[in-house]
Order: sequence, then structure tokens, then C-alpha cells
Amino acid sequence: MRVQIETLKRIAYGGAAFTVASTVGMYYYMQNLLCKGDYYVKSLQLAKSNPVLKEALGYNLNQWKLQLWDTRNVVNPDSAYVVIPIWGERAKGALHVTATRPLPDLQHPGQWQIDKMRLEVLSPERKTIHLDPSADAETLQG
Repeated sequence: MRVQIETLKRIAYGGAAFTVASTVGMYYYMQNLLCKGDYYVKSLQLAKSNPVLKEALGYNLNQWKLQLWDTRNVVNPDSAYVVIPIWGERAKGALHVTATRPLPDLQHPGQWQIDKMRLEVLSPERKTIHLDPSADAETLQG
């Protein structure tokens, strides 16, 4: 039984297309899964209500999803450190968030608590602003 080279090429191209599509699909699936995490949602709520951050970046804040290739993003069952790209009309920056949660047992984990937030303004000038997440925590609770 002889297989023609054109048939082998079609199989190879189909396999390559399937691999690329699967990789891209898995990337976006994992990215969306991480962005639904409580640590991500709470930190963005705190950031958008923080007057210091609004003053530095501008009042219309936007964010990108987490970049999976950024090796600084680490999420464990009891701790998370994420870098969220964020920008406003004045500048763009990166919001560095450290969060923890108590783990009484793995079946019923506690709520995420934002421990530290730091804004790294990237343009037009580089500067770092330390934000106090506990100051705005009451706003989210009530």
C-alpha cells in the first residue's frame, strides 16, 4: 500500500493546525479561569476605587487579562501573586497584588484577602506607588 506525498502533507498540515488551535484555545481558557479568581476581581475593585491610583493613571481605568508567560504570576491554593496590566488616560502600569486565604481544609477554603498592592507606573515616567488595600476593604464589605 502506497501513500502519496500529498496525502502525507495534508495530514501534517491538519495536525499542525489542530495543535496550534488547541494551544491557543487552552491559553485563553486558562487566562479566563485565572481572571475569574477572587484575588483578581477583588484587587481590581480595590484599584478602581482607589483615589491615588486614579490620580496616577487617570479616571477611566482599563485592564488586560493576566499574561500567562509572565513568570511573576503565581497562584497556589493558599496564596497568589499576580501582575495585572492596567492603564488609564494618563499613563499605563502594572498592578502587583499579593493575596492569601486560610485553608481550614481543601474542601472549604476561606475567602481571598488582598494583603499588598503596588502600582508600578510604566509610562510616561517610571515610579512605584504602594497602595493600602485595607483602607478600601470596608467599601467592598458593605
